[in-house]
Amino acid sequence: MLYSVVICDLVFKLQHLRDIYSDNKANDILEQMQKDKNRNEKYSKIEVDLINSIKERTSLLEQQDIHNLEYLKNIRDLSAHPVLNELNSLAMPNKDQVRAHITNMLDGILCKSPLLSNNIIPTFLEDAKRIKDILPTNIEKEQFIKKKYLSNLSQAMKIKFFKDIWKFTFRLSDDDSTEVRKVLYITVDLMFRENKQLLEDKIEHESEYFSNIRLDNDYMIKYLFTFLSINPKIYTLLEHDAQAQIKTVSDSNFNYAAMSVFRSPSIIKHFQKLKKEISDSDFGVRISLSVNAFLYNLSKDNGVMNQYLDLLIHLFSKSASFNDADKNFEEYIEPHLGKFTKEQFYEIIKGINENNQLHARRRADDDNKLIKEYIDEHFEDEIDYTDFSNFS
Repeated sequence: MLYSVVICDLVFKLQHLRDIYSDNKANDILEQMQKDKNRNEKYSKIEVDLINSIKERTSLLEQQDIHNLEYLKNIRDLSAHPVLNELNSLAMPNKDQVRAHITNMLDGILCKSPLLSNNIIPTFLEDAKRIKDILPTNIEKEQFIKKKYLSNLSQAMKIKFFKDIWKFTFRLSDDDSTEVRKVLYITVDLMFRENKQLLEDKIEHESEYFSNIRLDNDYMIKYLFTFLSINPKIYTLLEHDAQAQIKTVSDSNFNYAAMSVFRSPSIIKHFQKLKKEISDSDFGVRISLSVNAFLYNLSKDNGVMNQYLDLLIHLFSKSASFNDADKNFEEYIEPHLGKFTKEQFYEIIKGINENNQLHARRRADDDNKLIKEYIDEHFEDEIDYTDFSNFS
């Protein structure tokens, strides 16, 4: 009975791989089995051919499982056929042998998801191409990935899958990886959030593998810097060569520097470091919309929104041209007018008063009026404008 159950289970696994993951090898094996049935082949031969095909063409069975299954088949044949021994009694395995076979089949075959032994990366990449546009939100993408893939993985397979996805996300720059890098990053982030200690330990023990990264383009850099800033401990676990490579890229561009929260002891220290770099710049610096959004979300998650707003005010105050001043007001000040404290409004006014690129620009009057409306609504008569002659 156990042998029959295992044969059925292997067929069901092949059907699952064919129907759910479009596995061509599984489909070919099932088609051949059906042809053998149609030719009225003996079931014993069909079973043997099925197992041989699975051994040769898939990874459903590991070497130990193959030996256990062959041993089970031999015992089953002895028990199923009337072969008498010298005592004229039928072969009958004892209870301990049966329990051992049951345990081996449960551990090696029956309790394993077909994904445990199937190369799911090609299928995953195809799904990633499909869902990157039809599922508009990250949450919807996460739900799909979790339901179809992650919920079926054992702990060992989660580690293997994470390693593969890490490689595609942070190392490979081929067309397939580039096209679906956002979905790949969502998967890395989701898996790490749900298995943090497990995967953190794996990165520490296989640092050389995870340190094999490439920073060939803007997307690879930003996704890696995002992951490291959310999980700064991972940066310390990477090899020194990888850290040096990351530092070089971080120092080459202010946007990358702004995303390199992992290089500072805390996010507050990071903002202080950025403010100094802004002050020391001779030409003025800006952060892109995407980096600004990243810092906003990170600050919100870490409860440092006031320090983030202080950074934006500092960026605005150090605007180096009329065009930069206009953009900085639109992106750094106007969206947060309802969040600034009285002290922060004071710093905004002070910055406008002291920087002629702010108070002498064409849009200054309209923007200053908007600032004053918010101040009067929330802090009426609490700020004295007489000291700020250039704020009008």
